Amino acid sequence: MTSFVLRSVQDRPSSYPARDDNCTFCRIVAEKSGAHVVYEDEDCMAFLDIYPMRPGHTLLIPKTHVVRLADLDPTSAGKMGMALPKVVNAVCEATGNPDLNVVCNQGYAQAVHVHWHLIPAPTFSSIPKPDPKPKASNITSSSDPVGELPVNKLSVSSPSRKKKNNNKSYEHKPAGSSPPSHQYMLRGEMAYRDFLDDDEAEGLVREIKSRL
Repeated sequence: MTSFVLRSVQDRPSSYPARDDNCTFCRIVAEKSGAHVVYEDEDCMAFLDIYPMRPGHTLLIPKTHVVRLADLDPTSAGKMGMALPKVVNAVCEATGNPDLNVVCNQGYAQAVHVHWHLIPAPTFSSIPKPDPKPKASNITSSSDPVGELPVNKLSVSSPSRKKKNNNKSYEHKPAGSSPPSHQYMLRGEMAYRDFLDDDEAEGLVREIKSRL
């Protein structure tokens, strides 16, 4: 493990190009690829995640192409830091959720261009309604008394910017039942996670921008 980390540090470039045409985020900055942009200034840009964990899931990026957060120069880091609370406040107000996670991956996952995930925190109202007729492929667990959840949509459908069936149902657990575990909430969210719908995105963009 140590040797792997050392190699990754030794092999990383000492500098990065201002733009990388092979980078999706750089293409968005250059307006060569589309995105639902909610905030932009001279140094930073924020747009909705195409595969959101929850409504309002936003990405904040520097316009300069940098792969690792540790390689972000102090000036760009300062600009990102100034933009962060502005976008966070707007997302929280637009979604009506005061709680939010800020996540940045470095060296694993989607570490292709520095970006911060701004993810509204889960709430009991975001728990999916259990499937009344679970299929054999559904995820099950004896520790979750509420019901069974459908498999992640990634395993059964191809990406689509327009949802054909937008009739998702969410509800609280029945009165008197025990509070849902964090594991149940996360499993439920992953099972119902889907690609961003264009109509929903346009509404979110308007709501977030109006609060900046």
